[in-house]
Amino acid sequence: MARTMTDEEWRAFASSGTRTAMAATVRADGSPRVAPVRSPLLDGRDVVLTTGTETVTGRSMDETAPYASVMRHGRVRLSEAPDEPRTWATQTADRYPDSGDEAEASGARHGVPGELLARVTVKRAVAVSGGAR
Repeated sequence: MARTMTDEEWRAFASSGTRTAMAATVRADGSPRVAPVRSPLLDGRDVVLTTGTETVTGRSMDETAPYASVMRHGRVRLSEAPDEPRTWATQTADRYPDSGDEAEASGARHGVPGELLARVTVKRAVAVSGGAR
């Protein structure tokens, strides 16, 4: 059964070996972007990573307050039924302004064998709003 790591345990885990982290940023149009970053380091309470100034990740990191974020923890269930990824990919793409016919095209790209639908039942959420740097 899964258990929550202590502060010491997660720091040891994150500091050993090679780890790939995910950096989540927001593009200028408001859409989310998540990109892998290799082996970020810990420096006290800070996570330290490098990225290029002209990369999407580098350009998307914004120092403008206020900040808001939600981190969700839960259990995942996977489905390979093609109709499920198609339905949800279409709805996801349709949330973005000016998606036009792109929503249906996105759904069609994801409604094929080899695509998964991941459904996470949220057990705990950590949400922060209005933070300042």
